[in-house]
Order: sequence, then structure tokens, then C-alpha cells
Amino acid sequence: MKKSILATLLLFTSMLSFAQKNPMVISCGQATATFKDGCLESFKDADGIDWVEQSASQGGLFQIAYINSQAPEDGTKYLNSRSAASITQADPNTIVFADFQDNAPPFKVTCTIKPQGDMIAWNVQVEIPDNLVLTILDYPRIHTKIFEPDNDQCVMGSTKGGALIPSKMQENRHIAARQPGSLALQFASQTSAKNGLYLAAQDPKCHPKTLACVKLKDAIRWQWSTLTYTEKNFKLPFDIVTTTFKAPQGADKAIWQDAADIYKQWALKQEWCQTAFINRKDVPQWLKDGPGMVRFHRSWFAEKNSIQNWVEKVWNKDFPKTHLIAAMWGWEKIDSWITPDYFPVFPNNETFKEITDFLHKNNAHPFPWPSGYHWTLTYNQKGDGTFAFDDRERFEAFKPHAIVNPEGKMYIRNPGWLKKGECTAMCPGDPWTINWWNNDICRPLAELGCDMIQVDQVVGGAFPPCYATHHGHPKGYGQWMVDAFTTQLKTMYQTMKEVVPEPVLAVEEPNESFNHLVGIMDYRNCQPAQPWTSPFNYVYHEFLPCFQSNPRTSNRFWYAYCAADGQIPHFVPRMADADPILLSGGDFEDLDTNGFPVKWGKVGGYRNQVWNGHAESCSTDAQSGKRSLRLVNKPGETVQVSRNCSVDKGLIKNGAKYRISAWLKTKKLTQKAAINAAPFTSDLKREGNNCYLSFPEEPSDWQLIQGIVEPTIHADFIRIMIHVEGECDVLVDNVTLEVSKPDGSWEQALLPTNDQYYAFAKNWVKAYKDHNKWLQHGKLLRPPKLICDSTTDRGVEVPTIFHNAFQAPDGTIAVVLASNQATPQQATLHWKDKTFQITADPDEIIVMPME
Repeated sequence: MKKSILATLLLFTSMLSFAQKNPMVISCGQATATFKDGCLESFKDADGIDWVEQSASQGGLFQIAYINSQAPEDGTKYLNSRSAASITQADPNTIVFADFQDNAPPFKVTCTIKPQGDMIAWNVQVEIPDNLVLTILDYPRIHTKIFEPDNDQCVMGSTKGGALIPSKMQENRHIAARQPGSLALQFASQTSAKNGLYLAAQDPKCHPKTLACVKLKDAIRWQWSTLTYTEKNFKLPFDIVTTTFKAPQGADKAIWQDAADIYKQWALKQEWCQTAFINRKDVPQWLKDGPGMVRFHRSWFAEKNSIQNWVEKVWNKDFPKTHLIAAMWGWEKIDSWITPDYFPVFPNNETFKEITDFLHKNNAHPFPWPSGYHWTLTYNQKGDGTFAFDDRERFEAFKPHAIVNPEGKMYIRNPGWLKKGECTAMCPGDPWTINWWNNDICRPLAELGCDMIQVDQVVGGAFPPCYATHHGHPKGYGQWMVDAFTTQLKTMYQTMKEVVPEPVLAVEEPNESFNHLVGIMDYRNCQPAQPWTSPFNYVYHEFLPCFQSNPRTSNRFWYAYCAADGQIPHFVPRMADADPILLSGGDFEDLDTNGFPVKWGKVGGYRNQVWNGHAESCSTDAQSGKRSLRLVNKPGETVQVSRNCSVDKGLIKNGAKYRISAWLKTKKLTQKAAINAAPFTSDLKREGNNCYLSFPEEPSDWQLIQGIVEPTIHADFIRIMIHVEGECDVLVDNVTLEVSKPDGSWEQALLPTNDQYYAFAKNWVKAYKDHNKWLQHGKLLRPPKLICDSTTDRGVEVPTIFHNAFQAPDGTIAVVLASNQATPQQATLHWKDKTFQITADPDEIIVMPME
């Protein structure tokens, strides 16, 4: 027995000794990879710089996750390459791992690494034991050095990834993006000084996978993970490629755009890059002519003619010939994002159709975003545990088409917007779901006048994997998921085209595999806290226009960055743009579609408090006019009606104050109550002195009550809160807001007319249309060197001027610059062997044709 054990140990030692004496070396034009004992020992670039952190590479070349198909309740188990007792080199390009320790099942993993032009290509095969299912394959795992923790950058082709700085990442932080999903393109880069590392999946079918960047103690782990559900044998259906690159001659450093240029050489050969956007026949001409965009919320639909007034008095005034994309949020019957009980839409089908007809007559295009495959089961839980909306009974008839999880149960999710409610998701691998989306959702919206529709909440074409056996698709993750959503988009287009002549499709967040099937892309790259990057737009700018889903009016950085990035201009509209009185609606005369005074909102509670008192329009008692606001509580109840009014920072800087006036009447009042007017910042920090307009003691006739509000220069708005606790019956009418003049008199407060963001947005719309051969249809080039001051945004250092270079379809090149500052900025632009001195004024977008 001892001899047998000794022989085995000698054989194992001999095998390892052979591997150590004979490392496997794979070379391409730009890199050389060396493998020893089944680990990546080094990965050197042409300068001899080794990118591998050897101490971390002992973490293994791969890891597999598997389940027992006969006992899925046992959960997922894992095997790492380091636990293989047998590691052999089968040929100059192949390493075989077997005999995994700790009584592991007899997996056999064959890794193939070979040169492919200037790349090193990685593939793998897994022999899977009986009754086991491979679910995740992490391969390759590459552990890289951190050269300069404060300056190195890691960038993935994800929508919201941004640039990851090693020194800013906590140890063991794991940042991953999935495709389909948040991994919009299948590449990543790590740059340090003038050198860079490139990683990519050359997968034209876009199989389900994730790419992860993991911060270890002294290294970065790059990890590709293939998501699957495979029994018996598995072969990676695409190659992972790696190489290195250097900054171009004359450049100060390597940047992520250098890696994106490498990736684009492969992407241009794929189906989604066969036709530039300007030449596509399946999108309307108006969409190619530099449109602008605006988003209307539910409150706009509630207030009669508010959308029409804004389009006529604001958009048509400045841009009578520019088409407008009108994103519509809150059109759903029940409430925003409550699906799929959509119809009749809010406020009703007739009013909605009036709006869409008006928009089309004014070169505007209604653009709703139904919530994809989600099905709301319950919404807005009440104190007694019931729900304001409960669709579970109706749903039972459709339950067979829902996504099923690995345990065989229906998929359930609890998103915050459902207010403690639940939803499930329908499976597009089931043909029923494809038809349901097309004919029960898209067709009715098209019939209501919507020529654009976004598949929302199916991020990048992703939905949960389904394990149902009766839908007609394979179990778990697989290529069927991409195929199903591709079918969805193709049939959705045909369904809409039966109703509207030129339909336009969109998806929440980009995925390259669907570029050629949609006409516009919801891009959200300006949302991460780390430095922004724009890899999708950089690679595919001339193939598909992008827009920001959630622009922020008060953020110059968003606007300037997106303008310089060649994204569609996106207005954030204000009703007051068409009505300059700051506190319009204070007379309570106009009502919304629910019969409540326009511009005012009843607050349902605060910090776990429930405010269930009653507020209504009163037509039997008014100080003047026909209506007032009435607030009624039963004992123990609270009611609040409130609104925000923007302040004019220019006036405040010069010492202006605000005076609020209101006519109040008390029929019954058991506790002291008041209107509180207080100045706040956009993040709800109090900035300045507030005032209270107290209700008279009961009983009283109408009385005029006034107070002074003194905002600081940091305040963004005055919040007016009509708040009453306890049993009451009170009335409010003719609330006004005035601002002080230098001579001490008062005048009606108007919306700030020096809105810097509105001024910038107008210039952006004009530039995007006038220079759309670059800003909409141009190919993005590596940005030229620009020397300017820097500033900080969200704690991140950024230049005061954003810039990019674009090459138009006719070959001409322009550099586009946009300042994010409120004062003129100086810069020096280097273009080839020339330099240009530039002054970028506030709100200005500079388009400089080069040569």
C-alpha cells in the first residue's frame, strides 16, 4: 500500500516537474503568453512589460460551476483549475486539466490557446460527467498588475461602467456586466502610461456571458464567464482574444479609445454594422435629419393642453423645422410602470389620441416605453396588507407563459416602484409572449398614434433565464435568449408597420447585436459615479443615434458631455416655459383630469407616516373666482398639499426675497396648522429662512396672510406645503408668490429667464441639426489633445471643456467642444502639427472643421 502511494506521488511530482521544465509559450505580433503548471505565468507586450501579477495568477486559469440534474436542491458547486491533480500539455497549444481533488466529479477541461494574427485566442472544452450540468464557465481568468494605482484605468464595454481607477476600488470589489444586458460591447481594456491590455469576445451571436473586473489586493482579475445549461460536452462557441497595444505616435498616453479602435475592426465585419444609419431604409428620413428630444411625465397628461402649449410656445418658437421625439412617461392606466393593464391609457384614450394627433401635426413623434415582459401582480401595499392594485386573479390564465426559475417556480421580483408589490415576467422563448407583446401592447399604442415604441425594462435585450419545459426553448441560459429577442424586434417592427408607415423601435440600454433592428438607443453612460466613458457610442456612432434616458437639467456636465459625444439633444421641459408665472395655478381654478387643482400634489406621507386626510377642489366657497382648495381631516388624520417653485439665483445674489400670500378660511380646526414655505436645494437641504402662514382660529371668514421667505444663493426652489393635522375643515385660495425689487417694492415672481441649461439645450439642438453630418452621422475618432483647466464633478476630476473629433460620411473632419462652466474657458487644441487657441463661452458648442 505504501509503495502504491509512493509511486503515485512520484508520478504526480514527475508530471509537475515536466510542466515546470517545459512552459508553454504562445506568441503573436503584439504579445507573448507563458503558461506554467496550468497558470498564466506572464503576458508580455512588445516592450517586454509583463502584465501578469504572478502571485494573483495562482487563483487559477478557470473555474466551473455545476449542478446535479438529479438533485438540483443540492445547489451549485465549483471547481477551480488549481484543484486539478493532472495538468498536462497535450500539444504546443493545449493544456488538459483532470483528476480534480477533494472527491470532485471526473470533469476534464481542455484549454486551447493559440496565436491569431495580432491576438492570442483562447478556447475551451469541458467533458461533463453524467447527471451533471455545467452552468457557468469562468475562462479565461487573467490576473494583471496594477502599475500606477491612481492613474491606471480599467474600462469595459458596458453601458454604465465608466473608467475604474484601481486606487478608488475597494479590495474584492467585483464589477460585472452581462450580455445580453449591460455589456453593450464585448471588450475591455486596461491602460497604464503608454501601454494597454486588450480583451474581447469575438462572438457574433452574442451568447450569454458576463465580463468582470475584480479588484484584488495587489492585482486586477479580468474574468469572462460563459452562462449556459449544458450536459455531456461543452465547447466555447466563440474565441476570447487578448493582446496589447501602445499609444499612437505623438500621444501622451494609451486610452480606452485605442482598445475600442481595435474592437471596431472586428465589429465592422458583423451583421449589425453592414449599413450606416444614414443609409438605412428601415428608419424615416426625419430621424436622420438631427431631431431633438423631450420627455413628458404623467403630470403633463393630467393637465389639459399642457403638452400642446409647450410645443407651440417653446419648441415651435425656437425650432419650427426640427422634428421632436416626445418620450411619454406615465401614460399607463393604473400608474407609471404598472403593466400590462395599460388600456384605456391615462388620462383616457380620447385625450391621448388628441395629444398624439397634435404632435404629429407639429413634426413631433409620440414615444411611449411599455415595461417589456413585466407583469405587475400587485402594486402599492396598504396598511392592512391589501394592495391598491391586485392583478393576481386575472393573471392565473396567463401563468403558464411566465418565466420559471431553476427550482421550477414562477419568477418573482419586488422592484421599488411597485411599493411593496410584486411582478413576474413573461418568457419570450414562448411564442405566445412574442404575439402578446406585439398585438396586445404595441399594436394598440400604434393605433393611438405612437410611431415610436421602446421595449423598456428588458435591459440590453436581457431577461431572466427560463427553465420551463413547456415553452419550446432549451432550459436555462442559452443562445435561444438572443434569438428570441431578435425575433421579438423583427416581428414588432412588422406589427407596427401595419398601423404606422414609418415605425421606430428602441430598447432600454444598448446591445450591439440589436443595432440594426432598432432606430434609436436609450443610453445611460452618464449615470456612474466614476469617470464617464462612452464605448458604445464611440464604436457605433455612425450606425445608431443615442440619447440619455435620465438627463438632469441642473447638471451642466451631463449636457456638455453628451453634446460633445454626439448624442441626441434631450430637453427637460417645464410647464412654466409656456407659462412664466412662477406660482401659476395658485387660484385653484384649473383642474387636472382627476378633478384636482393643476400644479399641486397631495402628499401621501413622509418617513413611514401615512397622510390619509382629504383634499379636493371646492366650487361652493371661493375668495374669488369659481374654485378654492378644501382640506378635510377626520380625527387622527393628516393632509398635505404641496408644490415646488424654482428660485432665481441671479435675483437672490442681489439680495432679493420672496413674499408668499394666501387667502385662508377656517370652518373647523382642532390643532394649529399653516402653510410652510421653505427654501431647499435639489437634494432637499434647507437653505435659508422659511415662513409659516397660519390658519385663523375657527370659525373665520377669508383672511389674507403673508410671509417672507429668504433663500440663500444655494437654494434651488421654494417648497410650499399646505399641512394640517387633526380634525379640520379649511379652505385656501389665491396663493401668490412675489419677489422684492431693489426699491423695496414687490412684483409677481416669474420663472427665471436666465436658465443657463435651457440656453445650452437650445444651442445643442441647433448644432445637432446644422452639423448633423458630424454630430449624428460622423465616425468618432481618437480625441485630439486638448489642454484646458480641470474641475471636479461628483468628486471626479474632469476637464472644463469636453471635446471629440468626428469624421463625416464625406470624409471631412470636425472637432466639437462644449464647456461645462458658467464662465469663458481657454484651451489649446493640438491637431496634427498645428495648435489652436480656443475660447469656449458658456452655453456655446463649438464645431471646428479641420482642414
